[in-house]
Amino acid sequence: MKIKTGVTEKVFNVHIARSDINVQPVSANLALFLTSYGRSNAEAHPEIWEDAEHGIRCNLSGFNFSSDGWLKDTEGNTIMRITGDARVEIPYQPFKSDFRSLGKTIEIEFATSTVKNYETNIISCWSGDRGFYITPQLAKIKSQQSELQTQYKEDDHVRIAFVIEKISETHLILMYINGIMSGAFQYPIDDN
Repeated sequence: MKIKTGVTEKVFNVHIARSDINVQPVSANLALFLTSYGRSNAEAHPEIWEDAEHGIRCNLSGFNFSSDGWLKDTEGNTIMRITGDARVEIPYQPFKSDFRSLGKTIEIEFATSTVKNYETNIISCWSGDRGFYITPQLAKIKSQQSELQTQYKEDDHVRIAFVIEKISETHLILMYINGIMSGAFQYPIDDN
């Protein structure tokens, strides 16, 4: 490593050792995992997106798999590009049952660009009067009695995590944007 200012410079030797930490996706009690990693519009069935381990197959509609579908972003990562009338329906219902006794974490990673309507729900999941929705600049989660929202900007990769803690603990709902806590509230004991 070299630090230089004007004509003066100082060189340091930096030795980097491999970490003992093995970073892996969470798999304990995982109910759904979908990824675009390794996908391509040139594969035999680009219209199939499924979590085979949990038996969940998405319904993809309105894709041409040319200008949309499995494409590379500006950083070379494979993404699922959804444009125009294309839609993805994931037949998973995280709010179907009350999960206050065990808690739940829902994580979604996405990006938006060339937005024409900032009020449009780009991702939503509802069961009655509870659930969440995500627009190009806002994420909101709502229980029967409470709600929490936060904002971010378009044209960035955004990773949103909704964390609902057990009712027997602090009974908090936390929202993280790219790993940074961006909101929290304590839901009432009789909330659902």
